[in-house]
Amino acid sequence: MRVRRKIVFWSLFLIAALIQNAGAALTSSYYYGSAFYDKIWEDGYLRGHIDFAVYNDGVDYKNNTGLDKPGDGTYIYAYQIFNNLDTSDKAKAVTYFSIPGLSESLISGMGTQDDSSGGKKPAEWSYTASEGYWKWKLEGTNSLIYKGEHSWLLVFSCNQNWVKGTYDIKGPENESELPVPEIPEPASMLVLLSAGGLMMIKKKERPLQGLRT
Repeated sequence: MRVRRKIVFWSLFLIAALIQNAGAALTSSYYYGSAFYDKIWEDGYLRGHIDFAVYNDGVDYKNNTGLDKPGDGTYIYAYQIFNNLDTSDKAKAVTYFSIPGLSESLISGMGTQDDSSGGKKPAEWSYTASEGYWKWKLEGTNSLIYKGEHSWLLVFSCNQNWVKGTYDIKGPENESELPVPEIPEPASMLVLLSAGGLMMIKKKERPLQGLRT
């Protein structure tokens, strides 16, 4: 009986692993992974995952995606949205994805690229200077990501290495998911925090130097 239970357990575990790997579209020799989102409101659900990868050169990106490098930055960032964790009638479509807090000067060659596996192309992408984020709008019948669907690759390149950052994903009627710190973005905020930390250290050192004299 115990042997049978073990066989059933490991069979289910293997099936789950295969399903998860089947959904993964992005890999890199440098860094890649997934972030899961789960938004519930009164009349529906928004559940899925975002595959992401950071490539440290155009060769790695070309080898893994078959696509040309976007822009002339050293690092290539790629994201792909999957709306695949709810098959009920209440499953809503993904309408919007953005990465807050990115400086426009950091980014080179932002856009979308066909994943060649039936993904949905976003209607538009842009940088909103007043709000300080890059965004991909998924609007219109042909670009909404319904249950069981996924997006094209959402990509940009820049010269900044990655840190864990935040994102915003939305369903119909501007229903919004809170940012989750599990997605890579350029290290612009890290640079600012480091600079602030150095300033604090210098301020603390000055009184001590005054006392010594």
